[in-house]
Amino acid sequence: MSTLEKMKPLGMATPLGILLLFFLCQLSCSQPSEDYSQAICPDGYDFNLERNQCEDRNECETIPDACKGTLKCRNHFGGYMCLPRTAQLFVTTQALTENAFFERVAIEREARPLVPAILPSTQAGIPRPSSNIRPAFFDGPPSSSRSTRLPNLVPSTQAPVAPLVQHGTDLVSSQQITCRAGLLPDATGKCFDIDECADGLHQCRPPHECVNMVGSYSCECPAGFRSYDHHCVDINECHFGYCSHDCINTVGSYYCRCNLGFALTADNLSCVDVDECLGNTPCSQRCFNLYGSFMCRCNSGYELETDQRTCRDVDECSLSRFLCQHECVNEPGAFRCSCPPGYLLHTDTRNCRDVNECDDNLQNCSVGDTCFNINGGYHCIPQLICQAPYTLISENRCVCPSEIPLCQDHAYIVLHKYMQILSDRIAPTDVFQMQATSQYLGAYYTFRISAGNEGGEFMLRQTGPVTAMLVLTRPIKGPREIVLDLEMLTRNMVMNIHGSSIIRLTVFVTSNSF
Repeated sequence: MSTLEKMKPLGMATPLGILLLFFLCQLSCSQPSEDYSQAICPDGYDFNLERNQCEDRNECETIPDACKGTLKCRNHFGGYMCLPRTAQLFVTTQALTENAFFERVAIEREARPLVPAILPSTQAGIPRPSSNIRPAFFDGPPSSSRSTRLPNLVPSTQAPVAPLVQHGTDLVSSQQITCRAGLLPDATGKCFDIDECADGLHQCRPPHECVNMVGSYSCECPAGFRSYDHHCVDINECHFGYCSHDCINTVGSYYCRCNLGFALTADNLSCVDVDECLGNTPCSQRCFNLYGSFMCRCNSGYELETDQRTCRDVDECSLSRFLCQHECVNEPGAFRCSCPPGYLLHTDTRNCRDVNECDDNLQNCSVGDTCFNINGGYHCIPQLICQAPYTLISENRCVCPSEIPLCQDHAYIVLHKYMQILSDRIAPTDVFQMQATSQYLGAYYTFRISAGNEGGEFMLRQTGPVTAMLVLTRPIKGPREIVLDLEMLTRNMVMNIHGSSIIRLTVFVTSNSF
C-alpha cells in the first residue's frame, strides 16, 4: 500500500463519497493563478519586488535593542555584529567575488535549486513550468558594480542533493501534486516540510548541529564557533574587547577576569572597584580604600611592618635619650617619663621637679634638728654643739675667745654652712663665695682649703682683697657628703697680729644630675 493510499480518509472510496468531495472542492478550492511567483532569499535578506532582487536587511534598525548593554550594533551583509563602543571596523576596498561573498553570507552553505510547490497546468496531473515564476536577484556587496543574479537558494553546509520534486495526488480533484525538494504532499493537497534533523535524514557531522529549515536543513556550528572549510573553528571572543579588564578565551566560549582589587559585575563583563576596607579589613589598624587597591596606616606610636599591613609598636625610648629627664618607659603606641624618689613629674610630662620635703612637712627629722632640703631628698642636721675650747654664740657659730690660752693656736671663729651640688655637675664651675665681714687698716687676707679636699675636687681662687671663690674642679658622682674647711688668714703688719676664721662647708652631692 502506498503512502497516499494510507492517507485515504475512511468512507471516501464510494462513488457518493467522491461526488461529495468534488462538490465541496468546487466551493472551497481554486486553481493557482498563472501569475504565481515566488522568490526565496538567503537569511538576512529580503526580496525587493520593484528591483526584482534580494537586498540586505538592516537588523540594527528592524530589531529593537539588537545589542545589549554597552555594545553597539553594526549592520553586515546577511546579519549584524555587536561590537564594543571603542571597536574600530576596517572595511576593505577590494571587491569580493561572488563565491567569496556568498561564502561569507551563507557560512559556506552549498545551495540547491528549488521548484514551485504547485504548478499551474491546463490538464490535471500534467505539470508544466510557469513563465511567471521570477528568480530572485541577490544584492551583492557594496563593491560590486552590478547585482549578482542568483537562483532561489536554500544554503546548507553539508545538505545532500535531493530530488527536485515530490509527487502526490489530490484526493479531491485527483490532480497531480508536485512539492519542491524537502517537502511532501499530504491528503489535503498541501505540502508539508520534512524535518530532516528530527528524522535523522541529515548529514551533519559533529560538532555541527542540524537546524531544520523549510524544505531543507543547515549544519550550524555551536555557539562560540564559526564555520571554516567545513569545520567548526573556535571564535576568539577576546579580539572584540567585550571585557573591561582581562579576557580569557576558552574552547567555544570566553570569560572575563578583573585585575587585583576589582570584581566582576552582574553582566560578567565590567569590573568595579572592591572596597577592601569594608568588613574584614586587611589592615591591623587603619585602612584607606583606593581605586583598585587599598592603603594601611598606623596610629600614632606605631609603624608598618614590611608586609605593609601589620602595625608594630615604636619604641620611642630607643630613638632618643633626651625624651625624658630621668627615665623613659615604653608603652604600646606611646611612652611615659618617670621620676626617681623625691621628685614629681612636671606638667610637661618630660621633666622632673624636686619635692621639698622640708616645706611640705614630709620629713621625719627629730626635734631640734634642722631639715635641709636637697634635690631628691633632704638631710636632718642636728643641733650644733661646739667642741672645747669653742663656745656656741649662735645656731651655727662657734667662737674661741682670745683670752683663753688654747685659742692662740685655733681659728677665732668657725662658721657652719651647708650646700648641695648636683651629681655629675659640669666642671670647672664656681660653687661658693666667701669674704671677710670687716677690713682693718694694714690687714692682709689670704684664703685656703685647710681640710676635706683630699680628693682634689675643689680649689679656692682669691677674687679680691677680702673675697675668694670655691671652684669645683671636676664632676663628682653622688650621693656623697663632703665637709670642707675654708680658712681665711688675716695678718696685720702694723699691729703685728695674725688670726684666722673658718667656714666649715658641708657639701651634699645629690644622687641625680637634676
